Amino acid sequence: MQVAAAGDGDAVKLFSCLAAAGTRYLRTLRSQYPQTDFIASGGVGLDNCAEYIRAGACAIGVGSEIADPESMSIGDYRVFTIRSKRLIDAVRDARAFLEETTSLNIGEAR
Repeated sequence: MQVAAAGDGDAVKLFSCLAAAGTRYLRTLRSQYPQTDFIASGGVGLDNCAEYIRAGACAIGVGSEIADPESMSIGDYRVFTIRSKRLIDAVRDARAFLEETTSLNIGEAR
């Protein structure tokens, strides 16, 4: 597990999240360092990005999930825009879900 931060940076990048037990590890770090923002990276993609946001990541880092070698080699760059929009939508939906659930009080949740 590599944990890197740039000097007085605003967030800590966790790489590789997938290799370090994923969201479970992120939740553990968030409980120990509640004032620290974490960026989940490494093994994060469309299928699990919402889980990382709900686990407390302030952002996600993705690479090949957007720009895979095959699409790059044939020059099909339009697919990068489509994939990026899908990831943005998934993160936005996960954040909206968090805001909704944290604004509920106990009585409303029953």
